[in-house]
Amino acid sequence: MLPLALLMAVGCLDAARYLSLAASADQTALALADAVSRADAVRDRPAEDDLTQSTDTGAYFALARILAQPLDLGTSGAVTISSVTGGGAGAATVNWMRATGPAAGADPGRLATLPPLPAGRAFIVAEVFFEFEPAVVGRAALASLLGEQPTIYRRALFRTRSAPLTTLAAP
Repeated sequence: MLPLALLMAVGCLDAARYLSLAASADQTALALADAVSRADAVRDRPAEDDLTQSTDTGAYFALARILAQPLDLGTSGAVTISSVTGGGAGAATVNWMRATGPAAGADPGRLATLPPLPAGRAFIVAEVFFEFEPAVVGRAALASLLGEQPTIYRRALFRTRSAPLTTLAAP
C-alpha cells in the first residue's frame, strides 16, 4: 500500500510541476510577443555573442531564456518569433520566422491554426516549446500513455504597435 501511495504522491508532484512549467511558458510567450510587437524594427541578428541593439533577434531569444526560468530553454526547449499578416477569413501570411534552441523548428505550418486575423494587419507570434521530463515515468512511457510526446507548447499573438514589422532589418 505504501509504494502505491508514494507513487501517487510523486505523480501529483509531477502534475504540479507540469502546471508550473506550463505557466512559465505562457508568461514567456506573452512577454516576448509583447516586447517584439513594441519595436520599431527587428534586426536579423540571431548570434547572441554579437548583439549591438536591443531589437536584434538574438536579444529577444536571450530575453526569452531569462523570462522562462526555471525552464531551461537552452537544453530542452525552443523559442520561435514570427511576423504574420492577417488574411481576413483566410489563413494568415507568414512574413518571417526565426527560431532558436535544440528543439527549434521554424515551421510556418503551425501558424495555420491561428484564428482568423483582420486582413492587412501585422501581428507578432511568439512560440515557446519545452520537452517535459516527468519524474515518475520516462518520456517514452508517458508518450505511449498520452499518444504524443509530453511537450509544453505555448504561443502568444500581439498586434504590432508603431511599425508593421513585416520585414526584418539588415544586421
